[in-house]
Amino acid sequence: PTGTQAFQSCLNDPGVVEVSTSSCPSTSVPATNFDAYVARFTNPSTSTTGTPNFVALSYFSYLGGGGNDNALAVAVDTASDALITGTTNSGTNTAAGINNPPNFPTTTGAIQTVLNGAQNSYYAHINTTTVPSQTQIGNYATYFGGNGSDAGTSIAVDPDLNTYLAGNTTSSNLQVTDPLSGAGGTTLSGTTDAFVVKLGTESDLCITCVAPFVSPTGVVSAGNQVTITFNVFNNGPDVASQVNVTGQVPTGVIFDSASVGSGTCSTPAGTTVVCQIPTLQAGATSIVTFVVTPNGPGTYQAMAVVSSANNTNTNNTVTASFTASGYTVAVSPSSQTVPAGETAQYSVVVAPTQGTFGANVSLTCSALPTGATCNFTNSTLNLSNGAGSSSSILNLLTTAQPVSTASAPWHGPLYALWITVPGMAFLGLGAGSKKRRRAWLLGVLALAAFFTLMLMQPACSRGVTQPTVSGTPSGTYSLTVTASSGSYTKTANFSLVVIP
Repeated sequence: PTGTQAFQSCLNDPGVVEVSTSSCPSTSVPATNFDAYVARFTNPSTSTTGTPNFVALSYFSYLGGGGNDNALAVAVDTASDALITGTTNSGTNTAAGINNPPNFPTTTGAIQTVLNGAQNSYYAHINTTTVPSQTQIGNYATYFGGNGSDAGTSIAVDPDLNTYLAGNTTSSNLQVTDPLSGAGGTTLSGTTDAFVVKLGTESDLCITCVAPFVSPTGVVSAGNQVTITFNVFNNGPDVASQVNVTGQVPTGVIFDSASVGSGTCSTPAGTTVVCQIPTLQAGATSIVTFVVTPNGPGTYQAMAVVSSANNTNTNNTVTASFTASGYTVAVSPSSQTVPAGETAQYSVVVAPTQGTFGANVSLTCSALPTGATCNFTNSTLNLSNGAGSSSSILNLLTTAQPVSTASAPWHGPLYALWITVPGMAFLGLGAGSKKRRRAWLLGVLALAAFFTLMLMQPACSRGVTQPTVSGTPSGTYSLTVTASSGSYTKTANFSLVVIP
């Protein structure tokens, strides 16, 4: 079928003679031996018109050697792999008088690699999703039998992917070698006995087989995101189940997010995250991606550890190192003195600490006095051009102070009233006796003094109160330039002296 790669592409029959140039031999005479096979069909679906579609063959493989091979039972695991058992007499066993080469197609790590009797049972784990670009490590096949005749008649798989193989045997020396415990076999009781075998599941997860990839490459920029990609590879022979990838970053690095192509990841908790892959097929790779941000310059390591319920190897931990660059910011001169209404000019220089800084740096100013504004000839600097530092001119504009004008202390009707006072006094002087004129004069003078004091009071008050200044007030001010790139910032202080 298109898109898949069979475990065994051709009928394995020594009676077949090649008469064509196709990938498999063909013959004009009937084959003398037969092979088992495994086929997978897609689920039937209904077309948009309501007419049932035909099922499609999505995988097919022969399974056998030069003798006769029967498939008597099949089970399917959670990864859509086929688990098969049956009988085979493929191979050579001189003691039993069997000469049917080639052997049943056993794989690396098989429990039994040769035919032990006249007929043995077998166990095969066939990866039905293998594509041509993958290897065959997801497939496993082994003889299972003794010196008599053995047949595997049933097979099952449990939720933990352990396989249970059952059948019947006439072999007196049937045994299973368990590489973990070294367990032996049992004695045949009677002519024919049943047998049952539990085959454990084993996978070899590798997170070091492909080196992690850090982007951007080279020196990264503090305050900006860094993407780290890890490859989790299953070397088989079985499906890896309940796969966990735990990521950790050191202090000084923020864990932004994590993702995995065939599973889910938790929300980062501080410096740690856990990604889960339900199953990973033998021969398959799952890509895990961490997005982190270094808070400042330095050299850091992000670590990833892979584990699973049936992982048996130790190549499970890998670290990805990266160096983050920072920058410095300086303002010169450190102080400027200008009259209100004029512009003070400064030079702002930003320089990377590790030779280069790959992200843009934005400039802002703060703590400005009333009526002052600032602008930069270039408010965004690029330090990645290899020139080292980059600079910009800061123009600090002040506002002129308004000119104060003096006002008359009093005028209008009050002024006219004041003019009449001397006149009234002179009038009084000309009437009456000398004694009465003297009393009148003293009264007028007292009244004039009273009015004088009353009129002088607002005049004094008006002379002290100044109008509100809307320009930049005179004084010495401490200001700040901030250079920002992502979450990373650096500041520099400078002064401005404003004079009238």
